[in-house]
Amino acid sequence: MENYTSFDKLVMGISNDERVNLLKKLESNSDPEKQNIEVKQKNDNAGLDITIRYQKESFFVRLWLRLKSLFTSNGIEYLYNEYLVSNVAKEVDKDYPNLIDYKNGYLLEDFYIKVTELKKVADFFRPGISVYEENQGAFFVFLGSLITPELSETLETEVSPYKYGLDREVTSELRASLIRKMEEILQSIPNDKRMKLYDSIRSIEWLKYFTKLPFERLISKFVTFVAGSNTCPIDSVSSELSSFARVLCNGKKIHTEVLEALYLFSEQSQKIIVGANADTDIVNQEGEEYLKKSIEQISLIKMFITSIPIASLATIATNSSVYEVEKLGGIEDWFIKYKNHWKKIFDQRWENWLRDKKKYAMNEKIKELFETTTFPFIPNRPWQEIWGGIPFSKEYTLGFIYAFFKKVYPNYNKVLKVIMVEGDFIQRENRIEFTDTYNMLNHIAQTIVNINEQLSPRGAYGISFNTVIKESLRTIQGQTKINNLLATIEKEVASLATQFSESCRKMQLIFTGILSNEKNTRYDTLVNISTIQGKTNIQFRQQMKEVHAGFGDILDLVKDIETIDVSYANKS
Repeated sequence: MENYTSFDKLVMGISNDERVNLLKKLESNSDPEKQNIEVKQKNDNAGLDITIRYQKESFFVRLWLRLKSLFTSNGIEYLYNEYLVSNVAKEVDKDYPNLIDYKNGYLLEDFYIKVTELKKVADFFRPGISVYEENQGAFFVFLGSLITPELSETLETEVSPYKYGLDREVTSELRASLIRKMEEILQSIPNDKRMKLYDSIRSIEWLKYFTKLPFERLISKFVTFVAGSNTCPIDSVSSELSSFARVLCNGKKIHTEVLEALYLFSEQSQKIIVGANADTDIVNQEGEEYLKKSIEQISLIKMFITSIPIASLATIATNSSVYEVEKLGGIEDWFIKYKNHWKKIFDQRWENWLRDKKKYAMNEKIKELFETTTFPFIPNRPWQEIWGGIPFSKEYTLGFIYAFFKKVYPNYNKVLKVIMVEGDFIQRENRIEFTDTYNMLNHIAQTIVNINEQLSPRGAYGISFNTVIKESLRTIQGQTKINNLLATIEKEVASLATQFSESCRKMQLIFTGILSNEKNTRYDTLVNISTIQGKTNIQFRQQMKEVHAGFGDILDLVKDIETIDVSYANKS
């Protein structure tokens, strides 16, 4: 029975237990303090009414501003704003030397160096964030499997049609009851777990905002003077500095679960994780290395925030003493996306269950038809002998056709031979079509035997497989040879399956005409339908009915088997 978990789909080859164990290892190496970038920056007077602030100033400051207003023709509010911004600039110059040249209105080399270093941090996290953005719902579900693994396991088992087996009747109420159960489980998430999941989602969202900061645009506005230092007019980057302040002044704690999720979703880990043969030790080792690098990068962000008064720089750049750092938007619809993806997982599982039910029913029919307890694969399957076994997209179709001609067709052929020799068709065209179809079935019977021989160790296909097997290592050249070889065999089997299906369809139509009491302009009965085989006519006509029904069943089965072959090919 095929019962693939949702997380095996999300991160191939890493089980839920392995991910939780990896998390425990990562947490033992984590550093909560270094992973926390909730650093407050000075922005005390942000948003305060400038008039109220002016009223609270000393008498001498207000007197000086009034006198300056008289001599410059500028309003007191304008002058007071200049005064306040100037004070901010003086504080920056005093506490963070070599950062700005306020007198001439420039950002200096030190800022350029630090923002260039910060861009490298964004580059480090960007690949993982790109994967996150491709499917936020999937990421939330995966993140949830780390934060509340017991919930994920409950959903995987309780909200699964597989728990009813494959012989359970399909009803709309069954599906609806499972969806209701899923809703109940999701709504029952403990508050502490829900809050941690929400907090973790906010931290991944923060990293998303961070990687999207306009680094290139900001850096491009710096120019190099003769002395070799890079400077930039501060008022030309007011928009960029405001964007940086909006993100960096609203830092979050980056949870270890988020870093593990980023790692396992990253392209780097997917190169290591290959199907069910993933090397867990390598994954763990690489995961620990990724965590170490991530903490180093987060420390650089924290260092930038503590060494660069970004809110003050934005105040200076915007020339606004009432400048206020914007709040980052939340992701209040996270639970909807989380729940919707669980629904998507359920829908996929439901479809898989229906497919497996169909396969189960088909297997039961095949067991009865071929009198076997297992699926009757073709004897020679060299693709099973190479590199631990590789998928062949026509394996079920090939085995079914081989078994039909080996175990069923000999009995059908006895009836077909009699009709071929003794049958007197009313319509000449029916005789011609019967003869052609009968010959085609015999041709397919011989072809399938030939294919099995070619797949044997001494056959053309088998020899080609053995040549690659002797190379031992799985090389790109060897993989290419096998892919080309499989493609050739698949093409031959596909053509054979088409001929087989068409022959079964035609035989079914011809027998429908022979056995029907109603006249049909296309297919008609035999002149000697009541006398063929003489004294055993009644028994023979019963045999014809069985062959007629058999071709119908075979036609339905081969269609189902081809569908299963396609589904396995897509999955591999």
